[in-house]
Amino acid sequence: MFQRVSGYNSRVDAGGHYALDSTSQFWFKVGAGRERSTVDERSSILLPGLSLLRQTDFVTKPTATDAQLRHTMLRAAGTEYSWGLEAARFETSNALLQDASLHAPTNAVSRNALDSSDRDRSALAYGSMRMTLSRWTVEARLGWSEYQKDRNFHIVVPGAANSPVDIAENMRRNRANGALGFVYRAHGGQVARFACQEWTRPASLSTLAPVAIAGIVTDDQLVFPGGKTSRCRGQLEWELNPNTFMTLGAERQEIRNLYSTLDGVLNTRADVTNLDRLRSRTLPLPPKPDALEDTPIFSEANLERASVSLEHIVIPSLAARFNYTYTNSANQLGAFRDNLIPYLPRHQAAIGATWTYAARSYVSTQAVYRSARFSDETNRIILEPGWDLQVRAYVEFDRKHWSLEAFALNLLKKNTKDVFGVVVNYRF
Repeated sequence: MFQRVSGYNSRVDAGGHYALDSTSQFWFKVGAGRERSTVDERSSILLPGLSLLRQTDFVTKPTATDAQLRHTMLRAAGTEYSWGLEAARFETSNALLQDASLHAPTNAVSRNALDSSDRDRSALAYGSMRMTLSRWTVEARLGWSEYQKDRNFHIVVPGAANSPVDIAENMRRNRANGALGFVYRAHGGQVARFACQEWTRPASLSTLAPVAIAGIVTDDQLVFPGGKTSRCRGQLEWELNPNTFMTLGAERQEIRNLYSTLDGVLNTRADVTNLDRLRSRTLPLPPKPDALEDTPIFSEANLERASVSLEHIVIPSLAARFNYTYTNSANQLGAFRDNLIPYLPRHQAAIGATWTYAARSYVSTQAVYRSARFSDETNRIILEPGWDLQVRAYVEFDRKHWSLEAFALNLLKKNTKDVFGVVVNYRF
């Protein structure tokens, strides 16, 4: 089989900030993106005295637009109010042509055709409040979210009695979203946090809306655009001594992604624009201990997690960290009920260290152990337990014009190729 993939993508974003005074500020942002990708595939079978082939051609053209506004006000000591509006649209047109059967290279053959279009539209209006009273901080947010998805299919199978076929599918998810969180600051460097949140992921790639409640960041790793997540998490942060910091956490989460009886879980396509490449290079943060290997694709599931993290400054130039997470997950969709969420191991442990060699340079390493897990919603493809190791080194030269980052990934990962890379950046 021979396959050729080609395409391009472009995106433009513009934003601004305006301060009425020191207590009232506006942020706004607009963006647009366009992509075109093609896949040309030829499957061949070679037999003695006979050659057969089948040609497939696929074209996809996604476009995206969004507009966002946020206003934040300080009205009294320790009290903050915010409100915002967001709207986004994501449209995709797909065209697929495939030879109806295997055929000799010199023979003409009819072609099956599939034309489809997806149109996603989302809108959000929200307001939030944060109030600090002595040792307590209370944060609340209430909003209205609308998500609409319209799909159309046109299928042509030459010679079929019922060809062509037109299929339409429409989905609506309009609901109120809210969040409530509390922070309590005790003596001796102890902070307790608790938050519950319900969130519908919009069609936009980013947001100006707050992404945390009571200091607990929204988890967007498991929900796709149009999907809904309901989550409650408690967290205790404790500075054991000037060099040691510990975090304990426990949470429960319910995820409901958009699902179609035609082709399964929807909106799983990842963004490929990668605007981070245009930003100035800065000292990269150490790797996240709970980062997923790949994107879990599933319809709906519940999960419970418990975690402990420990960070310690060994000497001024060397810091060590440890993280352990226990996860219990269960799929909630009919045929897959009680299956595990893909790529979520029951036991995951990470140990790492960061060594600062000199000003503006460091080396960071992290090893992660994952117990057995699955890569698909059906739980048929198992990934064996094992370790994963990555190393990153960064140096910024005098006057900060030049910087260099070298990395090595997947060093201990079974059945996965090692990845090595170097990023050189020059700043004018």
